[in-house]
Amino acid sequence: MSLRESAERIGVHYVTLFYWRHKIFSALEDIQIESLEGIVEADETFFLGIKQGFKTN
Repeated sequence: MSLRESAERIGVHYVTLFYWRHKIFSALEDIQIESLEGIVEADETFFLGIKQGFKTN
């Protein structure tokens, strides 16, 4: 499923889903376990700071 299709399916803009995707992948890189189980839950969390790949003015 494409990013745009996924965004439409859950009712958010595809740019929002793009950022969420990167936040989730970044968080998963920090987890030192072999596998995940159960329910994944997300809420509206905002991260301040400069990340690689983001431009600031």
